[in-house]
Amino acid sequence: REGIAFQTVTAGKYKRTLTPTKRITREDVVKTKSDIESVLVLFKNFVHEQRPKLHIEKVATGETWFGKDAMDRDLCDELKTPDDVLLRFRDQ
Repeated sequence: REGIAFQTVTAGKYKRTLTPTKRITREDVVKTKSDIESVLVLFKNFVHEQRPKLHIEKVATGETWFGKDAMDRDLCDELKTPDDVLLRFRDQ
């Protein structure tokens, strides 16, 4: 409207499915949701491989837990401050 034109140059049918410069189609939403769900499966598999005792379906909900809440869910092994970690590396 103010003489500004947006242009995006891409390669591949799904290179830019969601951008602020184009109207979103139903196909764009379906493709993006499918991509996000695939990433979630990869993430859950990776976390489960690293922490096999973890109940992955209980924690892979999109929520975020910090500190004791994360520890209570077996998402971390211990709680330390950044200073504690740096001092440990210094002393090694």
